[in-house]
Amino acid sequence: MVPTPLQTPTDGKHPRGNTLVTKALINNYHFIELLGCQHTACLTATSGTITSVNYPNNYDDNAADSWLITAGNGQTITVAFTDFRLQYSSSCDIDYIILYDGATTSSQRIDDPYCGTTPPLCSTSSGKTMLITFTSDSSDNEKGFSLNYNFAG
Repeated sequence: MVPTPLQTPTDGKHPRGNTLVTKALINNYHFIELLGCQHTACLTATSGTITSVNYPNNYDDNAADSWLITAGNGQTITVAFTDFRLQYSSSCDIDYIILYDGATTSSQRIDDPYCGTTPPLCSTSSGKTMLITFTSDSSDNEKGFSLNYNFAG
C-alpha cells in the first residue's frame, strides 16, 4: 500500500522567530514544524509519495520545505519523479529541489539543484538517509512535483 501523498501544511500559527516546536502525526509520518517557517517531514515507511504543497495546483510563494527519509541499516533510498514542473532559471537558484545524500544540508548533494520542466533521473542514496529540500521565491509559481521513493537492500 502506498501512503497518501504528504503535503506540508502552512497554518501560520507560529510567527517567524518563535521557538515553539509543534509535532503531529499525519498519515503515519512524523511532521515537525520549526520556527513557523521551515517544515520537515520525517518519513520511515518503506515506500511513499512526496508532493509539493498544493500539488497538482501551483505551489506557494516562498516555500522552504524538506523531507527526511530514513531507511533501515544496510538499506538505500531511491527516488523517481513522476511529475516535475518548477520555475526555470539557468542556475536553478529561484525555485528548486536539492537531494542530499544524508540527513542534513551539510551532507553531500546527490546532484546539482533541479528546476524547470525536465524531471531528474532516478537518484539513489549511498546510505540509509536522504534529505530532500524544496525552495521557491515570491513569483512565477508552477505546478510543482510528485515523486515516489522506496527502500532497497
